[in-house]
Amino acid sequence: MVADLTNEIDLNVRAFLQSVVEWAKTEPDLMALALVGSHARGEASPESDVDLILLLRNPKEYLKDRNWISEFGEPGHIIQENWGKVTSLRVLYADGLEIEYGLSNLDWGSDPSDEGDAHVIVNGLIVLYEKDGHLSNKLKPFLKSSASNSIIDAG
Repeated sequence: MVADLTNEIDLNVRAFLQSVVEWAKTEPDLMALALVGSHARGEASPESDVDLILLLRNPKEYLKDRNWISEFGEPGHIIQENWGKVTSLRVLYADGLEIEYGLSNLDWGSDPSDEGDAHVIVNGLIVLYEKDGHLSNKLKPFLKSSASNSIIDAG
């Protein structure tokens, strides 16, 4: 399942997202992939990075063996950042794209009272790929608790 990405997304970003979705389909541990942040809201500038959330059965394996990052281009610089439930790998590719891969376990997005999850979700989220409704089923409580959201469910 792939979201219908608007024409406002840069062609390089769109090509990148399509390659990530194709890769996600081959990863048995990856249960959901979502675009978040300014690109999901349609507010990205040319300087904006691309923010992704990857819900994984075992995110530690993807943090330990980072070879998968090279599937999408030549990584120049990689910075790891810890944000509680999410560990971020910020990658600057040789072609200039800056991608923030947010890796988390399957619990991410499960608790509407979690302020961190809620902030990310209600400030723009597009489900790009998921298995068995893994992420979109979790979004319903967030939709009910937020009068102003920009969640786009790829349904």
